Amino acid sequence: MIAMTPKYYQLATALREQISSGQLHAGAQLPPEETISKAHQLSRGTVRKAIDLLLQEGLITRHQWRWTF
Repeated sequence: MIAMTPKYYQLATALREQISSGQLHAGAQLPPEETISKAHQLSRGTVRKAIDLLLQEGLITRHQWRWTF
């Protein structure tokens, strides 16, 4: 049986790749949770969990309700 990768982890991986490739520029704000949610057809809770993972990894920082990397 093949284990499924959680959706929040898949999203975190996609965002991580966008950051490392320069598609998302250093110092820029991430799109709002709602925008990410609609673009990836995920719940905002899933998006928050992915963002929390990137925070823990130190790839992004939080500045008064804004996410930057």
